[in-house]
Amino acid sequence: MMKNIAICFSVVLIFLGGAYFYSFHEQAKLYADDHVKLEYKACSLDSDCMKVDTTCSGSCGGSINRKHALDHELERQAICKNYSGPVVDVRCISTVQVCIQGVCESQLLNPLNKAM
Repeated sequence: MMKNIAICFSVVLIFLGGAYFYSFHEQAKLYADDHVKLEYKACSLDSDCMKVDTTCSGSCGGSINRKHALDHELERQAICKNYSGPVVDVRCISTVQVCIQGVCESQLLNPLNKAM
């Protein structure tokens, strides 16, 4: 009888441990992943592109086509609604938003404020 209780208890602990680590993994994924649809990054000109927050953690962000800014932000907020992981509070490096081969990208600025 005690052996059966010990086995049941072990199974419950394994299940709860797995659920905890799955939850932690999902939070970590939200922390690391950029939530940007590829079509939101499509561009023709540098002026099409703007900097936006792309993660749930408040990172320095990325670049998308400005015509998709509202849709992107609504989707990001929905994805991040239940996020409870770490939040980044850093001073971001200056970037300029450019269109490179039809895709909006953030490009670092050199000390002379020219795209590198």
